[in-house]
Amino acid sequence: MTNTPPSYAVLFRTHFWDEFAERQFERVSSQVRSGDVYVLVPIYMFYAAHPEYDYYLQLEYDVNVHADLDAFMMRVAQDSVDVVASTEAKFDPDWPWLPTCSDAYEAHEIKHQLICLSVFSNKALQTLSQARLEQAARFRAGLLKTWPFCEAFIPTESVRSGLKIEELSAYGDTSAYDSWPPYLEEKLPKLQRHTFVHPVLDREKYVPSLLKWKPGFAILALPLSWLHRKLWRLGPAGYVRAITGHAFRDA
Repeated sequence: MTNTPPSYAVLFRTHFWDEFAERQFERVSSQVRSGDVYVLVPIYMFYAAHPEYDYYLQLEYDVNVHADLDAFMMRVAQDSVDVVASTEAKFDPDWPWLPTCSDAYEAHEIKHQLICLSVFSNKALQTLSQARLEQAARFRAGLLKTWPFCEAFIPTESVRSGLKIEELSAYGDTSAYDSWPPYLEEKLPKLQRHTFVHPVLDREKYVPSLLKWKPGFAILALPLSWLHRKLWRLGPAGYVRAITGHAFRDA
């Protein structure tokens, strides 16, 4: 068993660049000692251009990891794991992306993973890249009418191909890691006990994210509801601005 990390690339995934994204990028970069950090182009394009790494760690701009990434990647390599992601949340039969999979897979074989932080071995990306190319050929030929969403494509194809999959929780605490609700960036010091945190947002993005699912009148009206408790984390001035509508304009 080696005590050195594998060669690995860290792919920082973002669709915008502002001061918050830069702070998140700097946080990630500070946790990497032997890996190479990139701002992500599509992962399969990146793999085609850089097939030399043993592993590829992809994480979105709103993920925070409170752990040494070299040590994390070394453990993944020691376990000979091909794919690390989170599948522990209960599968929602009303998941809005489910219809994208209907042409490609039988209903019983569709899997779902939260991949805002995910790790892939070289073997896994080679396998998944080939599967995507085959789907692209079928799509162009009119045999696929929908393009399977990545959070279903990756785990479903991984199981089909016999890749070794491990839960993210095998490598640290995931109790603050889900698709929603968000955590406020300035509260990160109080979240250090959680290895993986998602989603983390700055003040500008925090309130619109809280309102993403359009809470009903009862939640908006009750001062002790989860929404108001979350808004109190903005402090008194931020809370007042939020409830008087100034922070809701773009929600």
